Amino acid sequence: MLLKLAYFVEITWLLIDAISGYFQNSGINFLGNQTVSSIFRLGTLGLFFLIVLKNARISRITPIIFLLIAVVWSALHAIFGNFEGTQILGDMQFHMKMLMAILMCSVLDVQVKRCALSFSQVNRILAVNAAVLVANVFLGFLGIGFGQYGESIDGQLIGSKGFFYAGNEVSATMVAIFALILFMWQDFFRKNTLTLLLLIAIFFFVAILSLSKTSLIGFVLVVAFALYYYQSVVSKLQIVFLAIIALIASSEYWMPLFDVAIERWQFFFEVASGSAEFLTSGRIDRVGDFAKWLDRSSFFQLLFGAGQLGDGALETFENDLLDLIYISGFFGVLVYLVWIGWLAMSVRQFWMNGNDEGRFSAFMMALFLGISVIAGHVIYSAMLAPFIALITLAPRIRVSFISDAYKYSRK
Repeated sequence: MLLKLAYFVEITWLLIDAISGYFQNSGINFLGNQTVSSIFRLGTLGLFFLIVLKNARISRITPIIFLLIAVVWSALHAIFGNFEGTQILGDMQFHMKMLMAILMCSVLDVQVKRCALSFSQVNRILAVNAAVLVANVFLGFLGIGFGQYGESIDGQLIGSKGFFYAGNEVSATMVAIFALILFMWQDFFRKNTLTLLLLIAIFFFVAILSLSKTSLIGFVLVVAFALYYYQSVVSKLQIVFLAIIALIASSEYWMPLFDVAIERWQFFFEVASGSAEFLTSGRIDRVGDFAKWLDRSSFFQLLFGAGQLGDGALETFENDLLDLIYISGFFGVLVYLVWIGWLAMSVRQFWMNGNDEGRFSAFMMALFLGISVIAGHVIYSAMLAPFIALITLAPRIRVSFISDAYKYSRK
């Protein structure tokens, strides 16, 4: 029963975010100014921890340890930071966001080992969430929902994200879902070039509509990776040739959107003092703010962090490692190290075990760690969490599916 509920949560993950954003856009909150997604995530945490505890023998126990640390950290912040009730809740919610990817990795691990998550169910999770994401971005194109970068003077949305309230998380989630679909369905796409081109075209428009460098750079890198490793030489040439023709034929539809993105990037390039400032949209300047915070911080803050709303100055440095140190101190560094550990395990799976599937996880984890340096809100994104968990487990799921299919064909 618990594992069936987990599957329901996973398949409706982005839908709940969109519903929550709809209410936020309408100015409606619940239970002490909480959003629908916050309430949903709280229930999700309870469910997932029950699953991990109940299956402790076969699941990773890491999230249980991290939960205890998070509770202690929030209590310390409340005691020494003189937090009020709402601040304590916000601090705890942030720590839960930090844990979500680690926790979901353990839950998915249980589902796979218990045979409670099939290959078709994983594909269904990806298909439903992809549909919700694409639909929301196109709603933004129609002027419905939130703008990725707010609104222009004439009231037009700048960048599309529909009813998703998050910013960078939408771009990172788009890249993750797109990559997972290409990876999990690679056998199908080898035989259906036109379907692959259609998928690439859809996510190309999603990337452009978002006006995000993260989306476009991630899109290009994922497409290049998928074509190089998943397609034959003949297929690569066919896809590139057809893609060029399609781009030329549809240029009147996508060029105006791309022009807006270019104008925005050109503006940042002109005001930027260097390439690093341009690539990070000025976020690199926050490193100086972080250095100033280090100078004025107490020993307690350096060791345990200032809490999400502590120190009264900044809530984010737009760099995940700096944010995690600022808010949670050593605990934040531990969370970052877990992500680096996932990357290391993927590399080891590829090099030591001779498993080519591990190449995908290694590439994607390196990509997201890179994004976390120039954009932020990736390592502790609850929105991205289930798809990062799937990225870490996707090679095992695919290998298991191929093995089962081979056994079935031999009967």
